[in-house]
Amino acid sequence: MRAGLHKPVETLDLGGMALAIYNQSQCALPPGTCPRIGIGGHASHGGFGYTCRLWGVTLDMIVALDVVLANGSFIHATETTYPDIYYALHGAADSFGIITTFHLQT
Repeated sequence: MRAGLHKPVETLDLGGMALAIYNQSQCALPPGTCPRIGIGGHASHGGFGYTCRLWGVTLDMIVALDVVLANGSFIHATETTYPDIYYALHGAADSFGIITTFHLQT
């Protein structure tokens, strides 16, 4: 836990996230190897790890994204709805919007 402005904020590292996903559904995601980078960095810029040759990278597991664009609009981007934004967010997310939710296949 680290202190926030008003109350402690709990942080979740990738190992904790992977364990939580497994405990909830007995599924897994291909994790990256940098322990200080959260899911936002791994999912939107790659997520290259030891299992990527077998499972692919974390970025490959994205099926949809909820995004706030620079003009303030909120969209749900998939391969079929807003495909240009969906593919632009794969690898260059911070240049196009703020991702509020990652929808991942496990």
